[in-house]
Amino acid sequence: MSWTSQIIDSLGEVSAEAWNGLLPQTDGWRYPFASHEFLHTLETTGCIGDDLGWQPQHLLLRDEAQELRAAAPVYRKNNSYGEFVFDFSWAQAYRQTGNHYYPKLVCAVPYSPVTGPRLLAKDSGARSALCEHLLELPEQQQASSLHLLFSRVEDYQALAQKGAALRRDCQYQWFNRDYADFDAFLAALNSKRRKEIRRERR
Repeated sequence: MSWTSQIIDSLGEVSAEAWNGLLPQTDGWRYPFASHEFLHTLETTGCIGDDLGWQPQHLLLRDEAQELRAAAPVYRKNNSYGEFVFDFSWAQAYRQTGNHYYPKLVCAVPYSPVTGPRLLAKDSGARSALCEHLLELPEQQQASSLHLLFSRVEDYQALAQKGAALRRDCQYQWFNRDYADFDAFLAALNSKRRKEIRRERR
């Protein structure tokens, strides 16, 4: 299949229906943070932009009939703020070798360390083509690298199959196990942890 790629600097250039149609559904529910409404609102309210180090460079992939078949929220970054991935030491190491770490590209949701879909595609063939086009972006955009942040396992695997390097990290998550209130949460812990938390809160 022949694919046409396009970089857009605002989600206003693509319809919400077309973009959201790529989001996976679970029991009729779509992940909100990668939705057209959420990402476009970040743009239109000034939460992101060149001056904040989040320049939209969204990647769209269309088939021969010009139907949108895949997309990815991509941003050109001149800093590492708002990513929740602390790569400042990488930037310093780049500088020490005489290279520039910034600008870099991130495929992510700004200010949202919530795991979810980042490679939006109608099917596996479109996802595979999207990965190929994503990996070409750093050279095309004269960026040091491309980073996929807080995505689903299948997105990382799809990029790795195309030659991307995987970096593993640790993220701590808290789950509400139907606690009625904070005291109910504390009651589920051992005595030592309860004391520590109470002391820290004081």
